[in-house]
Amino acid sequence: MVKQLLSSARKLGASRDQNCNRNGVDTRTPRIATRIKGTGTTMFDAVFAPAPGALDTAPLREPEPLREPRAFEALVREIGEDGAREVRSVFWSETSARLQSFRTLALGQHRARFAREAHSLKSTARTFGYLRLATLALRLESTAEAIGAAELGDLLEQMEAAFIAAKAQESED
Repeated sequence: MVKQLLSSARKLGASRDQNCNRNGVDTRTPRIATRIKGTGTTMFDAVFAPAPGALDTAPLREPEPLREPRAFEALVREIGEDGAREVRSVFWSETSARLQSFRTLALGQHRARFAREAHSLKSTARTFGYLRLATLALRLESTAEAIGAAELGDLLEQMEAAFIAAKAQESED
């Protein structure tokens, strides 16, 4: 069931990206807002994102909230509590592996992979309402072509801290 859900989510994302590319829309540009289905809640992604490929050196104005508290509830309504917990478990393990792989990749050789992996992380973090992690992943995605090693190291530290903090709140659900 989990693999099926993840596969469907990936297909929908790929379909959206293909349609956007065909119509001349840059899919690396963040959407302004995402509605959480069934909650009436709107999450703001990043209103002031850098242009694709531009280096975003400005610090976050204020850290995004760690998470949207009703996002997991919305997911439970969509796929049930067992399914939501199982999918979230996969998110934790995949995100942990992804963050570790960021530390092992050579920046100069794998900029496109950094952008792709950050895009996936951004999307899945949003699904579970982990806003700070999603915002940091967006920053990596949009700056992967120009970011330097020192800036990447700082950003990865922030992403790891956001991941640890998000996981610590898991017991609240």
